[in-house]
Amino acid sequence: MRCASIPITFIMLLFTISDSIFFSQNLFLAYESNYHECKTNENYGLLQAGVAQQTLKVADRSFKSFFALLKKCGTSDYRYHDVKIPHYRKKGGYFNIICSGNAIAISNGYFKVPMSREFRKMHPDVKDILIPYPERLNGGVVKEVRIIPYDNAKHFKIQYVVLWYNEPKNVNTDNCMAIDIGVDNLTTCVSNVETPFIIDGRKLKSISIGTNEGRNFSLLL
Repeated sequence: MRCASIPITFIMLLFTISDSIFFSQNLFLAYESNYHECKTNENYGLLQAGVAQQTLKVADRSFKSFFALLKKCGTSDYRYHDVKIPHYRKKGGYFNIICSGNAIAISNGYFKVPMSREFRKMHPDVKDILIPYPERLNGGVVKEVRIIPYDNAKHFKIQYVVLWYNEPKNVNTDNCMAIDIGVDNLTTCVSNVETPFIIDGRKLKSISIGTNEGRNFSLLL
């Protein structure tokens, strides 16, 4: 129910914005105004406040990008028929969970997926969802966490946006390295202080091909 609330909320936000553009006063309903229009919606309330606001901001940014592209059409940088208004999610589709601010809680090596009070009232038996937090990120300030569904939401990718306050280090600006990224040769590196070297990418390529073949085979089954 909670996962479904996010795409439904996004659809609601897109509808509210597009309705204000095309069927009301021909005005763009910005983030602040849209919030007041949508905050009483049931699906919006089922989301933790920070997650709901980030979903609203995605809809807001999508329309601002749409308007920016329309302006470029006037200068012939884009063709009008190539610029599409932000569309609704497909039926049964999934949406990213974007957490920031008070939606981020990390304790004892785990990131706790935020849930609203309304959701907990509706689902009192649901336990906390804890995701292991990478130790290598300790010491940084987590600004944003993105939970991205893929493979029909059978799996999720977790992205952390971390701000580091590193002390300045003494760097010799005369030393440099050029890195050419490829496929069979993953990287070809040339430096003015070290011997040039190549990192073989064929093993990684074979793993990738094997993974994709296995996934395609499972879909056929």
